[in-house]
Amino acid sequence: MENKKLILVGWADAIENLDGWHTQEEAIEWGRTDDWIVHQVGWILDETESYILLSSRFNEACGDRDSSVGGLFKIPKPWILYMKTLVEFKSVLDK
Repeated sequence: MENKKLILVGWADAIENLDGWHTQEEAIEWGRTDDWIVHQVGWILDETESYILLSSRFNEACGDRDSSVGGLFKIPKPWILYMKTLVEFKSVLDK
């Protein structure tokens, strides 16, 4: 199994407001808030020019498979504000 990086990534999510009708001033004020920034931790599975693919968990000892991953999340690169490596994981199964 290859080494995996656990990262902290901050990204801008698309949001909507379904609380009914608003004045234009209220809409503009709501639009200027920064509550659309998501901070997420995950293991990088793949990274391309267009996106990163994260897994929130993995199990490297899953029977006849090398590893199994869960909690997949794909984030478009233009939405990413920052990425920071927290730890690099080396398999505990490698002897």
